[in-house]
Amino acid sequence: MRIAFELLALPLKLEENRISVIIIENRPFFRQFLSALLAEHTDEAGIVFSVDFEPLKFKGNITVIDNYNNLELSSGFIKKIYENMELFCFNELLEETFSLKKEIISFTDLLLSCYDYDFLCKNDVSLTELFKIQNIKPNIKSSQLLENILEYILLIQKYAPQKLFILINLHAYFSNDELNAFFYEITLRNIRILCIESCNFEKTDFEDVTIIDEDLCVI
Repeated sequence: MRIAFELLALPLKLEENRISVIIIENRPFFRQFLSALLAEHTDEAGIVFSVDFEPLKFKGNITVIDNYNNLELSSGFIKKIYENMELFCFNELLEETFSLKKEIISFTDLLLSCYDYDFLCKNDVSLTELFKIQNIKPNIKSSQLLENILEYILLIQKYAPQKLFILINLHAYFSNDELNAFFYEITLRNIRILCIESCNFEKTDFEDVTIIDEDLCVI
């Protein structure tokens, strides 16, 4: 996998078993670059991700994580989990699933027959809608922030596999000892990570670093 943009003379290769890092010391360019990633407007900003030299669509393939204290899951991702749970119910809990549906339909029929107005309703129960009503969500609540980030990445990779995760200013939050353990787990699972940093730092053994300095020169 590769990332290319105007300042890079050659595309930067993003390896599975290494952590790629781009340090952007020029703050206006850092803001511009980050805004393009968060808004998923990479094409307009001239940022191109590719696999086997074929351009890769950003949405659905790349996840940007910039708020480590609030790891939100999109409604689309939650829907994928509900669909997976529904399939599990029909494969592993078929008898219980049909029993539940029957009870809900019977209760609804009883309610409408007793109520003082004529109503219509569906004659089937959607499990995904039921899961949504119950507000079923993954429980990510480790006391260790970096463990939460790892669990978050692994959860997304299980239900909606991504080609790349982009982490913003990770070194501002964690020590090298913490990151070494985190990067070990990431590389062990062949997950591609790109770190975007705004300040220089002492790199870990897992990282390959490219620097864009104040004068927008690439080192």
